[in-house]
Amino acid sequence: MTENGPRVPLVPDTAPFDEEQRAWLNGFLAGVLGLTASEGGADAAPAASALARGGASALPPQPERDAQERRLLAALAQLDCGQCGYSCQGYAHALAVGAEQDTSLCLPGGPHTREALEGLLAAPVATLRVPRPPTEPASPPREEPQLDGREAPVSGSVAGRSRALRLRVKSQRRLTLADAGSEIREVVLELNGSSLSYRAGDSLAVFPHNDPDLVRALLRALGARGQELVNTPRGACEVWRCLLEHVDITHVSEDTLRLFAAHARDSDALRGLTELRERGVPAGFDLLDLLNTFPGVRPGVEQVVGSLAGLEPRLYSIASAPSSHPGELHLAVRMVRRERGGRERRGVASGYLTEGIFKGDELSAAVQSAERRLPLEGTGPMILLGAGTGVARHRGLLAELEARGRKGNTWLILAACFEGDETLYQAELEGWAKLGVLEHLDVIKLGQRGRRAGPHDVLRRRARRLVSWLERGGSVYACGESKAFSGALDDTLVDVLGRQGNMTPAEAIDFLQELRRHGRYVEEVY
Repeated sequence: MTENGPRVPLVPDTAPFDEEQRAWLNGFLAGVLGLTASEGGADAAPAASALARGGASALPPQPERDAQERRLLAALAQLDCGQCGYSCQGYAHALAVGAEQDTSLCLPGGPHTREALEGLLAAPVATLRVPRPPTEPASPPREEPQLDGREAPVSGSVAGRSRALRLRVKSQRRLTLADAGSEIREVVLELNGSSLSYRAGDSLAVFPHNDPDLVRALLRALGARGQELVNTPRGACEVWRCLLEHVDITHVSEDTLRLFAAHARDSDALRGLTELRERGVPAGFDLLDLLNTFPGVRPGVEQVVGSLAGLEPRLYSIASAPSSHPGELHLAVRMVRRERGGRERRGVASGYLTEGIFKGDELSAAVQSAERRLPLEGTGPMILLGAGTGVARHRGLLAELEARGRKGNTWLILAACFEGDETLYQAELEGWAKLGVLEHLDVIKLGQRGRRAGPHDVLRRRARRLVSWLERGGSVYACGESKAFSGALDDTLVDVLGRQGNMTPAEAIDFLQELRRHGRYVEEVY
């Protein structure tokens, strides 16, 4: 239930699917119908909007909706963690078209993000109607490439556990040097004997396990032995396994706070829980923090487990191509560690992939096809912008370009997020530059010129090349961590198009929207 009324799903609860399958199908249909609307379908888009909203209101005009989607995306946490059931871009799209009405799904963003989304949805967006620059004719719609019998890319839909397959860990190695500012490891998974297949540019949805040390601490705080049986949507399960594999223990949900408030027996505890609900749970505050903060409040173990959200998959860019690494799939994983409240907090998926599994172990995962694909089969210019682990996606794309025999018209700008990031796949990148697969390679080190530099700095310096490549039908693909992008990419492109391309700001914004619409400007910033 949302403040605006009940959310009406596209797949009703009476349909013969379990909860996970319904969630996946809802995301799939929302994405497909949203794409139909953006491509100008005559009847399907208004019908989808009416069905999703429970009314007959029509979708807003395309430019207005594009602008609203960009504003909504900017308000999100930019982690693409999948806990909302979408990617960040997919969630913003679903909100913009009305296929999703719940503004509280971004758990990392918390109440502040929810309030920002509600404010944006309530505020009208002025529709942009500016002429196209006469020197830049509109590009024809690009056909989505066929996926060899696999399903089409789904806007915002995270792969469901029912589609997950078991993959064996072949090897792990450290990509960053020992004295680097942050550790990144490469995880190589074997596909031999698995029906899983992928293409360069796809992502892998990994179904992680929670930190076993945190699970043991929770069992102690709950006074449980771990062998107690609890009921879950998948049937009866021992509580230790449920906490390890099935539920989210690193966030505190509204349901859990309500449960604890209902079991509070003194006024101080009730007041503290009420303040948590009203002000929002602090970032990084987990279930163990809640138990330690209110030691006198102890609902039953099964009640606590029942109040927790499910453990969602995490998306990782695939850092390989089937043509270059047949039978394998590579991931580049940054280890996430933070100190808070006197104990170390590890990222759920990064901790699992780097310290929870080892060579020979198996994990559950599913491929999520890229929502937008670069035209790898063509010869048009490609401008690839990478930051931190974002180079993983570009490594897979460049490997595919080499396999196709393409040379030239590819420009990679790689920025570091932490000291040592610039060494990621360094030998391979330099090799592609020597072979001519990469025509230009720019690597930006952290702290260059006394400040944090990003890909946008290179774009400003190479403004003439940028505009020339775009005029020749070039594509821009930005992928990586937001520390290096700093939200300045759009502003940089508008500025460069104005100075070097002789466009007004309104014309430059419209031009970028056209690039997005035709799949020539793709951003995956997390």
